[in-house]
Amino acid sequence: MHGGVFHQSGGKTRVTSRKKPMLTFARTKLVITLLQKLTEKYDNSRLNLHFNHACTKVDFTTKTIGFQTPAQTSAPPEMNLTTTYDLLIGADGARSAVRKAFLNTEMFEFEQKYVPTDYKSFNLPCPTQQSKIHLHSDKIHSWRSDGNIVVLLVPQLDGSLSGTITLAIIESAFLRLEPPKTLHFFLRISIADLITVAIVFYSVQKFFQHLQKSLCFFQVRHM
Repeated sequence: MHGGVFHQSGGKTRVTSRKKPMLTFARTKLVITLLQKLTEKYDNSRLNLHFNHACTKVDFTTKTIGFQTPAQTSAPPEMNLTTTYDLLIGADGARSAVRKAFLNTEMFEFEQKYVPTDYKSFNLPCPTQQSKIHLHSDKIHSWRSDGNIVVLLVPQLDGSLSGTITLAIIESAFLRLEPPKTLHFFLRISIADLITVAIVFYSVQKFFQHLQKSLCFFQVRHM
């Protein structure tokens, strides 16, 4: 991305540029691409993929790691899957079991901070000519209302759009409401730019299928 477009009330826009372009991508598409390339390059003799295995514990001394599968959710911890590792890359999310294991090591500092907003993400197909939606393909588009509602849209290489709607936690109960008309009305009175309403309402059914999420920032240091 080479900058941003801030959409204001009345259809006005403010465009900013970046000296150094910023790389953006949809996380789901990245995971799919990585899996495709891995399976194309390696066969089962060198690569085994396991899904729905939640990391539950790590022992750095014995180099063992424990997993819990859906079939083991009600089983005692000793019945969970345990295996050894040579190299462990901890990328197991916000409530990382790997990070938790580091807390038991010496000289490890850890701090986490929740952002007072919730968000929902959504994906939209490439806008058609009939939609009358024209967005700069090399810029991040944002809409902000007086009620702390922020809508972000990021164009992807294939022409599709990845987006998020962020609200203050105190207001985010709205996102749990099911009637699509509620979302349409809420955005219409909160964000004056009708393009935003058109974009989100276009995929409102899929929007309600996505989970509501929170943001949390972590800072770690191993001295």
